[in-house]
Amino acid sequence: MKLVRTAILTTLTALLLSLSTPSWAQWGFPPQQPAASEQDVQDVQNQLDLLKKDFERLQGQTDRDLGAHKERISDLQAALSLIIGLLSIVIAVASFATFFTSRSKAKDQAQESAEQWMNDHAQEVAAKLEEQYIDPIETRLAHSEEKIKILLESATNKHDKLNKIVKQAQDAMQKGEVANISDSDKQVLSKAVQDTDAKPEMELTYEDWWVRAAQAYYAGDFKAAASASDHAAQAADASQEQVAKALVGKGVALRKDGRTDEELDVYEAVEDRFGRSEDPALREWAAKALLNKGVALRKDGRAAEALAAYEAVEDRFGKSEDPALYEPVAKALVNKGMFLSEDGRTAEALVAYEVVEDRFGTTFDPTLREQVVKALVSKGVALRKDGRASEALAAYDEVEDRFGRSEDPALRVWAVHAQVGKGVTLRQDGHTDEALAIYDAVEDRFGNSEAPALREQVASARGNRGFTHLTMAKEAGQKPDGEDEAEALLKNALVDIEGALVDQPDEPMNLGNRGYALFLLGREDEAEAPLCSALELGGEKLYLGTLDDAKIHPLPQDEAFVALVERLWAEVQAAQSDA
Repeated sequence: MKLVRTAILTTLTALLLSLSTPSWAQWGFPPQQPAASEQDVQDVQNQLDLLKKDFERLQGQTDRDLGAHKERISDLQAALSLIIGLLSIVIAVASFATFFTSRSKAKDQAQESAEQWMNDHAQEVAAKLEEQYIDPIETRLAHSEEKIKILLESATNKHDKLNKIVKQAQDAMQKGEVANISDSDKQVLSKAVQDTDAKPEMELTYEDWWVRAAQAYYAGDFKAAASASDHAAQAADASQEQVAKALVGKGVALRKDGRTDEELDVYEAVEDRFGRSEDPALREWAAKALLNKGVALRKDGRAAEALAAYEAVEDRFGKSEDPALYEPVAKALVNKGMFLSEDGRTAEALVAYEVVEDRFGTTFDPTLREQVVKALVSKGVALRKDGRASEALAAYDEVEDRFGRSEDPALRVWAVHAQVGKGVTLRQDGHTDEALAIYDAVEDRFGNSEAPALREQVASARGNRGFTHLTMAKEAGQKPDGEDEAEALLKNALVDIEGALVDQPDEPMNLGNRGYALFLLGREDEAEAPLCSALELGGEKLYLGTLDDAKIHPLPQDEAFVALVERLWAEVQAAQSDA
């Protein structure tokens, strides 16, 4: 900016020095009286008028250009340089002409008079030039630069926000989770998809298809999400890493769409294509595909194959020092432990959890810390199921000590999960009051949370509190005078269980407990529907668990309840067989 100011001042000053003095009158300064002839004066005055018109014309053009964006600023500077060059040429021509007329006494006197006047008023001339020309130009340049800065910041912020939204969707797709999104984020994503709609399909890039996949996944249109992910993998500009990433996303979308066989084919394709690669990024996605294969097989009831997939992740990638492989390895170990625990192989499960703790227990990586806390909670569950209550309680307390006050939402959810597990362990160990106190504390602390994962844990606490009240009602019902107490406890149980079903409408345990509470309250007809839904969703595990619950503090009504459960279970099996 200083360079432009100096150039303009120098040029205009030189112009004034090279011309006759009558032109100073236009600046509002008193003219010197030249001794030149009248014709000489008129000639020079005409030249000055022409130069003034040229300058005003170029100045007007400059003003019109000032409203453009940042790229126009450079054009303006070029225009100013052109003005300076043109004026310099004109001045040179004028000076050259003046040279040939300088022999005349009149011209010499005019030149001397102009120079003398300029020496006396140079600062005033410079100030006048700056006020009329330089300051307005600088102001407009500054305004243009500020507008361009705002536009660039806005575009950058929108791009960053879109990338964040798409990344959240990708993370959810890779984990097989439900993706939540705010209304404002939906608008950003919709606008981005509209931008891609304006392109011919053949010109869509990898990123364009990923944006479409993200929007479809958020909308719950998993078929469209799988299709868009497949197109992303086939995009001409997709790198090998992006191909692998898109295929894994496609697999998860297929799982959500209920197409397990196609999902497994996709994971096997990723494994075959990238599993032996030396590229760390490709090995990472091969490991994730193998992990997801295990998850899909487990959900499809193919437990042995699922376990083999988890162990394959551990065997092939478990000893790698590549940090990108730590997450799939840790997840495979946790999933392996949970499967072994459910299969009654507690000792093997505990070994898997301990490997996670030993290898990743001191990490500060949020994703790995989540796997560590998950392993500790699962360890508590395994120990409780194995009848080792004191060790289970110790595991849950460790979770509370290490992660209970964490600001990380994922870690906080698992810490609450541990508290609910502790409550279950205390109830089973005969410490009913302590268990109820824990459930109450969970509800008091997180009952107003809007976070879906925390609300799910609060619902779990309410459901377990409801079941605790149900067992207490059965115990009270065994007393000769405990009928009123039992009824009050059953009503409390029903309130808690139905409250839990608000956030967990398809939770088999809560559905079954609702049916059980209704039955014990004498509302047998109402009990059938939730019991039937529970058996359909929970399968044999729920069926056997319900029969075990009937054995806790048995009442005379339990015989009829068991008969109802047996009949409903037979009907469910028959319907599933027919289907």
